Amino acid sequence: MSVLIVVNTAPYGSEGPYNAFRLADALVLRNEHVEVYLMGDAVLAARAGQDPRGAHASVEQMVLDLLEKAVDNLGESVRKRDRTVEADLNEVQAELKALKLFLARNLPEFKKQFPGIRGKVR
Repeated sequence: MSVLIVVNTAPYGSEGPYNAFRLADALVLRNEHVEVYLMGDAVLAARAGQDPRGAHASVEQMVLDLLEKAVDNLGESVRKRDRTVEADLNEVQAELKALKLFLARNLPEFKKQFPGIRGKVR
C-alpha cells in the first residue's frame, strides 16, 4: 500500500500535524510506503530548533524519528533486494552452465567454439 499524507496546518496550535505524523509512524512500522507532504504553515514542522512549549510532543522530534525509521526501512529493502538479485543471478548462471553443457553434447560446432567446456562433456 502507498499512502500520501498532506499536512497543511501549523505544527502547534492544533493536533492535525501531530496526528498526521503519528499515523505516518504507525504505517512506516508496518513497512508501508508513506509520503508526507508539508504545505503552508506545516513546513514549519521541518524547521530545526523548535520550542514546543506546552505541546504534548515535539513535532520536530517526530519528523526526525520518522525520517530515521524510513531510512532504516529503505536500507532493509535494499538488502532484501540485493539478496534476491544475488539468488536470481546464481540461478541464471546455473541455467547458463546447463545450457552450455547441453549444447556441447548435442552440437559439435559448439564444442569448438567453447574449448573450456570439452572436459565436462561426455
